[in-house]
Amino acid sequence: MTTLTAPRLFLLALAVTAALLTMPSITAHAQSDLALAIDVGPQGNAGATLGPLEDCVTAEVGDVFQIDVVILDVTDLLAWELSVEFDPEVVDVVDHDVKQFQEADGVSAVIDVSQQLPDEPGFYTLSAFESSDPPAVDSGSGVLARLTVEAV
Repeated sequence: MTTLTAPRLFLLALAVTAALLTMPSITAHAQSDLALAIDVGPQGNAGATLGPLEDCVTAEVGDVFQIDVVILDVTDLLAWELSVEFDPEVVDVVDHDVKQFQEADGVSAVIDVSQQLPDEPGFYTLSAFESSDPPAVDSGSGVLARLTVEAV
């Protein structure tokens, strides 16, 4: 049995190349006071709703479970990119969902432009953007990305 903590699970948990772009009118810019977190126990999380943030999970080799990257107090989110670094001797990323937060409003048309699956051990780039016209920007807190991982 292996206990996975957020720092071990994601080395540099968020080597965040989180180039989060916002759109208050026409000009896009990055929000400077942005907060992201890793939630390894995402029960209670859905779209723009967050349960308690957990930083530790126990898993057996072969267990498949989900981990959320949550965004806190973002303003006018339009598009984003996130680079996640993880220990490939501990977990393998097998799937992802990057639409939960932005589609929680029911009007966004989010396009997932993430890598299919990590093509480089220990590194994964996720990204998405709002494509509706006019854009439906999102604000608040929620599940930016959900990773499905397998303990190895």
